[in-house]
Amino acid sequence: MKEFVVGLDGSDQSRMALRWAAAAGEAADVPVRAVQSLIHPRSAILPIASVPVSAAEMDEQTGHALATAIADVLGPSAAVITEVLRGPTAAALLQTVTPDSVLVLGSRGLGGFAGLLLGSVSQECVEYAPCPVVVVRTDRVVTDGDVILVGKDGSTSAQRALEWADTLARATGANVRAVHAWRATMSERPPRLVQRVRSQAARTVKDWTQRVSDEIESVRHSSTNVAVVPAPES
Repeated sequence: MKEFVVGLDGSDQSRMALRWAAAAGEAADVPVRAVQSLIHPRSAILPIASVPVSAAEMDEQTGHALATAIADVLGPSAAVITEVLRGPTAAALLQTVTPDSVLVLGSRGLGGFAGLLLGSVSQECVEYAPCPVVVVRTDRVVTDGDVILVGKDGSTSAQRALEWADTLARATGANVRAVHAWRATMSERPPRLVQRVRSQAARTVKDWTQRVSDEIESVRHSSTNVAVVPAPES
């Protein structure tokens, strides 16, 4: 985790993402880079009119808007790096991050439908980004005593998620809770069988979290908790 990259577009959701990234970056002593993408009209497939503003001018205007937004949200002395990207938003974001980045986005950008839980840009970045992606949906940040929930599904992605969650928890003072859920079958419903399945699942999750805590125990004791939850019947 070498940088937090936050995507801005002028929406309230992106401003919430900026606040989250700034707080997390300060806690982890990691720099924050705020970016915004643009598509110059001359790069459009079918330009239909003359372009009154040059690409350089658009870059300058966007950079100024970025700086203004950061000052409005975090204050004029905020230590945030700014960068103007070119190209479609999701593609530009995916190109600017690295595996050592953490990409922070609002749940929806400008023009998003209010009923959607996740906008198209956020959804594409979650699916294709080479780094952790945080989608911010509230105006609060991770602080001491909060719980970061990580789900186990046996995948390598879940293992990486647990490792990153533990890193973030150590920086912010939060706790990590690893959860494994399963849907009970008819054969598992008698009480003793449920207890055996629950115990087996708990051991599985404990072994999973132990792989992380063993690697980091020399740095600091792991605060990972384990919860095993049967999924509700449909």
